[in-house]
Amino acid sequence: MINISPLHIAHFWMSVSIDKSTKLLRDAKKVFGHCWIWKSSFFKSGYGRFFIHQKCYRAHRISYYLHYGNISNEKIICHKCDNSACVNPLHLYEGTPADNVKDRDTRKRRKNPGKHKNSSSKYHGVFLRKNKNSIMWRVVINHKYKSYRLGIFKDEIEAAKSYNEFILEFNKKLPDNEKKPLNLFNF
Repeated sequence: MINISPLHIAHFWMSVSIDKSTKLLRDAKKVFGHCWIWKSSFFKSGYGRFFIHQKCYRAHRISYYLHYGNISNEKIICHKCDNSACVNPLHLYEGTPADNVKDRDTRKRRKNPGKHKNSSSKYHGVFLRKNKNSIMWRVVINHKYKSYRLGIFKDEIEAAKSYNEFILEFNKKLPDNEKKPLNLFNF
């Protein structure tokens, strides 16, 4: 349960605007209306964020809570409208991470697997880590809301090879549509 005061609720709704330019969300014979867009601060992922008693929450989760009440700790709040900035409670539903992945795949919103957008390396799963005195490469693999950190390496190719070794074993456990790509080397 979230301990939210009337002042927090007022502050929350001051950060929301109804966007008439978004398409009306329709489902069979029901119309759920336009998106309500979060106008305050955001996570890098594009989801709105809201602070209550120095704790950070996703804005759409607070909107759902204010409209429907308690949310199970095991559940996440998913969007029907595919708009991460939307906090319209009629566009939101409670589900598991597996439900969210299934919804993403049925709507064909899955991004083409490949090099991570923030990666400074040309290899999958390899990221540059700069310190004041050194440059290192770290290997991180993300799968279904879990991160596998394989370590930090002095050489980019050494890190990419470590990624490949892990992925060869990891892919054996995955169905074909979830397999991770291997790094290709040009020597």
